[in-house]
Amino acid sequence: MVLYESGTLDETGNLRDAFPKHTTEAGSDPDLTVFTQYMLSETVFAKLSDPEEQDARRSELTAACSDIYRGQMPAGVAVVPFPWSANWQCHYMIRPGKTVQRRYGLPQATSSSLQIDVRLLFRGFPKYFLTKLEDTAGLDPAIADRVPLVTVAETRLTYSDTLAEEAWDSGE
Repeated sequence: MVLYESGTLDETGNLRDAFPKHTTEAGSDPDLTVFTQYMLSETVFAKLSDPEEQDARRSELTAACSDIYRGQMPAGVAVVPFPWSANWQCHYMIRPGKTVQRRYGLPQATSSSLQIDVRLLFRGFPKYFLTKLEDTAGLDPAIADRVPLVTVAETRLTYSDTLAEEAWDSGE
């Protein structure tokens, strides 16, 4: 029985991120962690001529990236599928040689022991991007089959009440 999962795909093969143009189930995975770069079309900056206002807008956009990642767009900002349509970007990636840790709350279990499977997956291009290329540029749909979903790392953990009590007692 699966008690919890995140990072699953919708029926079209897209991650259930926060953007309706990316998935049929936008926002349905609030714990989703995606290491990516969102390409943005930003309309306010182009209207600014004062360098101080431009710097302020750059700072505002950079600070808004974590909100944008969750689908909360500032005025004048939209996620676009193609880099050539973008004039700004938000990065949420792991730098080479660095690590990132995430903690997830697990629902109340009905047993004292749980098996936890964790996988880090990679796809060179998201499915919605390839679908958009099929629709707008005539990309052969067979190309999508040649962009695999690759398992970069995986592990299986066993969580038990006994281990949790030992960790609590040792201060971990």
